Amino acid sequence: MTSEDESSTCSTGLEEALVGDEKMSSMIKDQDKKEISAKAHSALILSLRDRVLREISKEKSAAAIWNKLEQLYMTKSLANRLFLK
Repeated sequence: MTSEDESSTCSTGLEEALVGDEKMSSMIKDQDKKEISAKAHSALILSLRDRVLREISKEKSAAAIWNKLEQLYMTKSLANRLFLK
């Protein structure tokens, strides 16, 4: 996930979906929360390559996908640093 992908999610107002439906602002209606979550989920899926999609295929929400991506790519392990080079 690049910063460009993150900025496209933020610029469309979908960043709240990355924290999960339960933690979204209480001022947002339930129907709107579902719509925001669905749009964020779609935006994330469309931004990922096939290899990464295989890694997150079991995740059902935008927040779960985001957490899985952080778990996979934000670690400081040697193998991950070598892979990213």
